[in-house]
Amino acid sequence: MKQISKYGVFRAFRSRNYLLYFIGRAVSQFGTWMQRTAVIWVVYSITHSAFMTGVTIFAELFPSFLFSFAGGVAADRYDRYRIIRITQITSMIQAVLLALLVYTGHTVVWEILALSVLLGIINAFDVPARQSLVHVVVADPSDLPNAVSLTTATASLAQLLGPALAGIVLSAWALQSVFSSMRPVLAESSSR
Repeated sequence: MKQISKYGVFRAFRSRNYLLYFIGRAVSQFGTWMQRTAVIWVVYSITHSAFMTGVTIFAELFPSFLFSFAGGVAADRYDRYRIIRITQITSMIQAVLLALLVYTGHTVVWEILALSVLLGIINAFDVPARQSLVHVVVADPSDLPNAVSLTTATASLAQLLGPALAGIVLSAWALQSVFSSMRPVLAESSSR
């Protein structure tokens, strides 16, 4: 890793804590985008309604908007590591519940929408805590702009490739396998 971190593009990886944070965040974001794609696919498969597809997206995003102020206050007042641990564990539980619904064949739209609302609330607390944690996990302050750039690039890459990866998993295996791709908690939690 020291050879790679000599180059300016990856110099933030010299900080072990940032590297762990980066890996955990990347896996979590890819999993989130895969799950979003699969949820939309499930709802559309059940309802064949473009309107319900929009409602599904709204069910996740609107709670994030509503509770983001509370999430920001929590990130300022409480231990960010603990907030991230809690949000990652609850999002993993939410993904397990979605997987169980799909595995058992009990895919009812209102249950999926309720779990989407739950994920939106979780993200409202997760995102501010994560974003404010970058400067804490970077050891050298001169590497902070590089760390922010890498983090932002990874978020964009996950938004672009996560749905594509979900499509590959959906076509190669089954719908259940997308929901079963859990986001690890340990990578980010162990950066302490």
